[in-house]
Amino acid sequence: MWKTFAVFALLAGVLEVIGALLSPWLGWQRLDPLYVLIDLCMVFAVLGLYLPEYERLGRIGLVGFCLTLGGFALIAGPEAPLFGVAVYSIGKPIVGLGLLLLAGALWQRHPSQRWVSGLLLGSLLVGAGAMLGLAPSYLTMLSGLLLLGAGFCLQGWRQLRGEGKPA
Repeated sequence: MWKTFAVFALLAGVLEVIGALLSPWLGWQRLDPLYVLIDLCMVFAVLGLYLPEYERLGRIGLVGFCLTLGGFALIAGPEAPLFGVAVYSIGKPIVGLGLLLLAGALWQRHPSQRWVSGLLLGSLLVGAGAMLGLAPSYLTMLSGLLLLGAGFCLQGWRQLRGEGKPA
């Protein structure tokens, strides 16, 4: 099971990088099927990130895990508006907040996972800066997506090597 989660993490990371690099030429809308696949892979990657460490990650890790999966559930759901806002626009920040808490707990409580959590945290900070207009440019957004992809690739690679597997 853990190797399966690792493969999903690698797929999520590689596909995220491919999608980020192709988006200027194909546009985000034409890449929607790819992003559905990426989000699905990320759900399983997050399971593989959290489950082996759930006891160590504590309550903050649990809240982050639940927010991340809940946010992905909103993104995967129907496109109907909720309170007059597109559900995707609600789900994406929830995923971001969840990953922030989960990666933060991982950083604090699992020193050997600092590269993975650091890449995920860096992607969130860069991406948030781009989305909030603090550093609005395609290159800033691309940097955030590349960091996210690298974080999931590293997670998958480490898990395939047997690191982070429960005893």
